[in-house]
Amino acid sequence: MLENETLRVRIGTEGKHADLKELHTVAVHLREALYALAKEQTDEEKLSIRFEVVDAKIGSLELTILPQDTAIAPEHLLSEFVRDVQSLAQGQFRPTMRTTTLNGYKTLIKSVPKQTLYCFTYREMQVTVDEQVKQQFQQVLKLSPSHNLELIGTIERVSVLRKPYGCAFYTKLEPRERVECSFEEHLLNSIADALKSRRLVRLRGTGYYAPIGLYPLRFEIKEPVVPVEPDYKLLREAVRSYEIVPAGMSLEQYLDSLRKSDEETP
Repeated sequence: MLENETLRVRIGTEGKHADLKELHTVAVHLREALYALAKEQTDEEKLSIRFEVVDAKIGSLELTILPQDTAIAPEHLLSEFVRDVQSLAQGQFRPTMRTTTLNGYKTLIKSVPKQTLYCFTYREMQVTVDEQVKQQFQQVLKLSPSHNLELIGTIERVSVLRKPYGCAFYTKLEPRERVECSFEEHLLNSIADALKSRRLVRLRGTGYYAPIGLYPLRFEIKEPVVPVEPDYKLLREAVRSYEIVPAGMSLEQYLDSLRKSDEETP
């Protein structure tokens, strides 16, 4: 194991033992933040990557994390992670950061329990996240509302554990980004139908934008979701308007003639 390829994570202060709940919290949210950053760096929608705990020390618990099973150079991923958290702790945002990545960092920073801290170290770079940093971050992360906003994509997870209900929405355009949504109970049926069908849908409501990111950090759905269907009549008219299909032939006949021509060409 090369120390230059690992991230050290300390939970709590010197001489104070970490609580099991704190360990679980940082493990879940740190992985989500690193995974979102890895997807941003690779432009991959689904990524196979493991973050292995290769060493641990007790006292204030310190874990050593090594990214595995990925084409990303660990130093590229881990140095960017620490730089991002350092910048966010100072109220600054990397201009190229995607919405999904910022959401991962937001959840990680907000998860820091009172009376404790997270310390992330990579090589000579180090950043500490405590209650003060959490409060400062929440102040600079001012979300600007945009009303009557529409988003097109797919709903891939719904949570009804508490109100308002929530769902995960993935945008249609590449790179696909995840937007956390909330909605009231009367919209549940249309959202559940969209989840089951996996069809493209249109959301309408209020989006809340962070200082950076193409998409809103969160979205309040105000109306029943609407399936998005292609306008086949418009497409056929567009094809004919550009004279792609010769007069007197259907599109199927024209494509068939092209295939036969290709087969006859030596």
